[in-house]
Amino acid sequence: MERLPHFLVEQIFDELSICDAIEASFVSRSWRAALMPYLYSTYNINYYLNDFPAPAAFLFMMRQTNAMLCGSRAIAYFLPSGRDDPNVKASVWEPWVMDHYKYFIHEQLKRQ
Repeated sequence: MERLPHFLVEQIFDELSICDAIEASFVSRSWRAALMPYLYSTYNINYYLNDFPAPAAFLFMMRQTNAMLCGSRAIAYFLPSGRDDPNVKASVWEPWVMDHYKYFIHEQLKRQ
């Protein structure tokens, strides 16, 4: 793996689920050294949610209300190979929110 070009190694990693990628980092020190920067950049939730002006505030609001993101954009977070799909890129974020928090979430999102 040390002799493979960086772009090819990244393509291999992109086909792994997050669980498989983390487990692969336990294989050897060299695999861990190659995987850790990839994991930090690929699964950085604040970067992935950069469509929102304040990703940290959005995540805090989601935790407060037990809301979650659904749909193809949420799934693409866990399967990076799907992120380049034009249909995924064009899709909207689909939050699932309990009824009694809908107004609160709506107001918070309008502020952002």
